[in-house]
Amino acid sequence: MIWTHNNIQGMPSRDFTIELWVGDVVNGPNLNNHLYNDIVSFCTTHTNDANNKWSNHINLWRAGNVKMKVLTEFYVSTVDPGHPVDDDNPSAFTNWNHIVAVYNQKDADGTQGNSQLYINGEVVKDQNRSGGLNHVIKTSDLRMVLGGDIDGVNGNNCAKVNNELKGKVDELRISSGLRTSSYAAASYFNQGDPDTYTTVDVEETRIGMEKSDECYDCEAPKLTKVEIHITSNTSDEIINENSPQISETRDYVWIFDQKTPYPIFDDYKTPIIADPGDEVEIILELTDNRTLERIADSGTYTNFLDRPNDMNLFYANNFDEYGKVSTTYYEWHQTGEDLFYDYAQTAEWSSADITIDESGELDNRICCNQDDLGGTFTISFKMKFLQPMQTTDVWVQATDRSGNFFKVALPLTLKVAGNEPLVFESKINQKVLGFYDESMLLDVVSDWTGSSQDVSELAEILGIPDEQLPPWVANLALWVAEDKLTMGDMIVSIEHLINN
Repeated sequence: MIWTHNNIQGMPSRDFTIELWVGDVVNGPNLNNHLYNDIVSFCTTHTNDANNKWSNHINLWRAGNVKMKVLTEFYVSTVDPGHPVDDDNPSAFTNWNHIVAVYNQKDADGTQGNSQLYINGEVVKDQNRSGGLNHVIKTSDLRMVLGGDIDGVNGNNCAKVNNELKGKVDELRISSGLRTSSYAAASYFNQGDPDTYTTVDVEETRIGMEKSDECYDCEAPKLTKVEIHITSNTSDEIINENSPQISETRDYVWIFDQKTPYPIFDDYKTPIIADPGDEVEIILELTDNRTLERIADSGTYTNFLDRPNDMNLFYANNFDEYGKVSTTYYEWHQTGEDLFYDYAQTAEWSSADITIDESGELDNRICCNQDDLGGTFTISFKMKFLQPMQTTDVWVQATDRSGNFFKVALPLTLKVAGNEPLVFESKINQKVLGFYDESMLLDVVSDWTGSSQDVSELAEILGIPDEQLPPWVANLALWVAEDKLTMGDMIVSIEHLINN
C-alpha cells in the first residue's frame, strides 16, 4: 500500500482515466473475497464535515470485481463476482492484469456519455449510470491511497485505510480526458508484450510513432500576466449638460515567472477595496505549449462563502482552499454557452472578451511553442458590484482541449466596502452618493443635539424634502455621534422611511 500524505497536484476536475497493472493478488479472507483488495482511492481534507463523498471521493474498488465510483455513486458496477483481476491473466505471456477505467463525468456545458472499464485491452463494461450526475472533482486538498480504501473518523475524511490490496501494482497513470478502446488495447499489448505488438525499424517508423504520441498536449496553459482595473463613480446618466462625468480608475498588474508549470506566488496578498457601483475588470493573459486556439475554457471565481442552504447545487462546484464555495463567478466556454452565476445579486457580469494574438512571425517576442507559434490569449472578465461584499479571494482557471488546466488563487483579496449606494435627489438634482462618506457625515453631525431644527439641515445634506423626515429622525444622527448607531444604519433607516 502507498499512502500520499502530501496533496495530489493537477487532478482533473471532470473527465479522467485511471490506468494501472495489478498482479499476484491474494484472494480475500473468506468466500466474499470480491469485497476486499481495493485498488485506488482518493479522499479530500478540504472540510471537517465528515461525509462519505469526501472520504470516498474517487474509487477504483475490488480486485475480485472491479467497480468505479465518484462521490459514492457507481459509474461502472457489475454483479458479483463480475470482472475480477485477482486471478491469472488468461493470456500466456504474463500473470498481470491491466485496467483502464474511464470516468465520463457531466461537463459544465451539459455534455455527458458512457463510462468504460477495460481489462486486458477489452471493454468489459460500458455504462451511462453517471450520465445524469454533475460531479466535479476536488482539485485541491486531495490525498490518494494506492492499494486500499479510505474511511473518515471524527471529521477527518482521510483518517484511515482499510481493505488493503494484497498483491502488486505497477505503471499507475491518471490522465485527464477519456481514453478510447484503441488506447486501452494499445497500452495493454504495448506494455505487456511489445515484441508481439510493435516493430521499430527505420526512421520513418519512428517518426510515425511520434506523430501518434499519446501525449500530444501534456502541459496546462500558463498564466503570464494579470491586470485588475477598478473604475469608480461611472454613470450612464447625464445629470446636467454642464456637469462632467467623473470617473477614477485604479490599475494593478502582476507578471508571472514562466519557468514553473503552474503560477507560484508568495504569501503576501494585495488588498483591493472597491465600492458599490464600481466596475471591476480582471484580465488574464495566457500562453500554451500548443496553439492558443485549443484553450477551451477559462473562469474567474470570487465571493467565497460557506455554502448557503438554498444555493442550487448545480452551481456549487468551485471551492477555495478552505472549502468555501464561490457564489459569484463567470466561466467562458469556447464551444458552449458561457456560465455566469451570482447567488445574492452582488455583481452584474458583462460578456467575456477574448483576444488571440498568435503568429509564427513575432517581433521581439518569445517564439515558439510546439506548433511553431507564439503569442498570447487574453480574456477579460468584467463585473459591476451592486452591493457590499466581504473580503474574499479571487481564483482563476484555464483549461485546454486536452484537459490540462491550472486553477489558482490570485495574490490579492477583493472587498466591496460600505453600504449599497442610495440615490436621493435634491431640488437641483444632486445625488446623495457624493455625501455618502462616513467621515464627512460624522464631521457634520458630531455636534448635533437632536433638536427638531436639525432635521432641516439633515434633509438638506441628503437632498430630501423636509416633509419626508419627522423631527425624531434627528435623534439618529445624535446616536451616530454617540457611537450608538453606525452611519450605514442611519442611512438605511432613512431610506426605509422615505420609501415606505
